Amino acid sequence: MDHNRHVPSPRQLPPIPADAPLRKVIEDRIDEIATTLLHEAVQSIEWPAFVPIEHFDGEVTPHIIGGFLHGLDLVTEGRRMSRAEAAAFVLPVAERHAEDGIPLPFLFTALHAGIRKLWEIVLESATEGDAETIAALGMHLADLTGTISVLMTEVYQDSDFALRATTRHELSALCAGLIDGSTGSEAMAKQVGIKLSDRYDVLVIRVDADEPRTTHEILAARRRLRLANQVFYGRGAGDVLNTFDGHAGVVLLPTPVVEQHDESAMTAHLVR
Repeated sequence: MDHNRHVPSPRQLPPIPADAPLRKVIEDRIDEIATTLLHEAVQSIEWPAFVPIEHFDGEVTPHIIGGFLHGLDLVTEGRRMSRAEAAAFVLPVAERHAEDGIPLPFLFTALHAGIRKLWEIVLESATEGDAETIAALGMHLADLTGTISVLMTEVYQDSDFALRATTRHELSALCAGLIDGSTGSEAMAKQVGIKLSDRYDVLVIRVDADEPRTTHEILAARRRLRLANQVFYGRGAGDVLNTFDGHAGVVLLPTPVVEQHDESAMTAHLVR
């Protein structure tokens, strides 16, 4: 047994030198590799119907690239990526997919497909002198995959996350009740803990002529709903009530909150 051989501590992994040839290959192709991994991940999922890969590019690819860049710095040190570091690029993606209604098993399938593809790219680019780099990289990827899996699971099990979704559903029901003139609206408002405005301006939104039917149309509508929630609830849960579902709906704007012409700016944001 070689007692002089360096054994990483539980908090460390084998370092990969900054000048390692295989690492240089990966660094030079980060943007291309990130796009390739995303496409492989999306294609690995058995969607109910066709979903164009471009649906995910703008929101997901930057986080993959960010994770790559940060990870390359860490492998030089031989340091594990902490939960907090991984969360910076994992949570925005997981939370968006959770709000869009994409099942957690789909995310696991996509994650492992992306890792497999990365490993294929590594092996295709490797030479006989890259054995130690490949071994070290495998340990880093295995460790990171475990961290990402835990973070994604926690997002989907987060009781606060689920509570926010429930609250938004209740606010939508309250909005529908106000529009219909329901006598129980005051009691419902008290139940969800908001104070109704004395007067509302009414904004009707309809993004598409037809209701979404294909998987892509449904995902696009859910994305619009997520973006709408960022606008509607940015000032507070009770300021802007709405029944918008990503396709159509009514928005109640408390008159003191919204200045003239703000409606057009809000509409432009939602349909982008």
